[in-house]
Amino acid sequence: MEEKKLLFKNTSRMGKEEIEVFQNFAVKKTSILASIVLFAICAGAGVGLLFVYMFLGIAFMIAGVLGAVIIPYVINQSVKKRNQDIFKDNKYLNHFEFFEDELVITSEVAENASNEYKESAQERLTYEQLDHVIVYGLYIFVFINKYQSFILDQRGMTQGVSADLLEYLKSKGLNVTFKKEYKQKRK
Repeated sequence: MEEKKLLFKNTSRMGKEEIEVFQNFAVKKTSILASIVLFAICAGAGVGLLFVYMFLGIAFMIAGVLGAVIIPYVINQSVKKRNQDIFKDNKYLNHFEFFEDELVITSEVAENASNEYKESAQERLTYEQLDHVIVYGLYIFVFINKYQSFILDQRGMTQGVSADLLEYLKSKGLNVTFKKEYKQKRK
């Protein structure tokens, strides 16, 4: 049996920082859309009510502005809490091996802030099973459907370089999109 040729390899950790980056990426569109919808509804109702009950119309417009400001914070905190419940204090290492015909992902977990990693799962995906790729700052999100993705840290390339990997994924028919670079928090 012929051994498959490994084209690219990446090892990426998934800790609090990476989860926060993905969370910010994932909820940004939802937060903005929810704010716009709430503001539009309240402003529309407020303008309509101005002709009937001026005080109530102004109250609706103020509620729309306040809601539009508060909703992104509430959504972000809700997702952050849910992620904390799911991931707890565990740390993850994901090893991505890109072969000619498949991507093999091996995950390791270190539970409860331990530094001892144990293999927890392995997944083999053909490139046809991948949905799309988004590059966001230092991270590459490889989506397996519209909502789920694996996160590769470009600094974790141990074989090949990320620019060549992205070109390879494009050659496999995947849509690769570059999003505006995120601003990383200073420590």
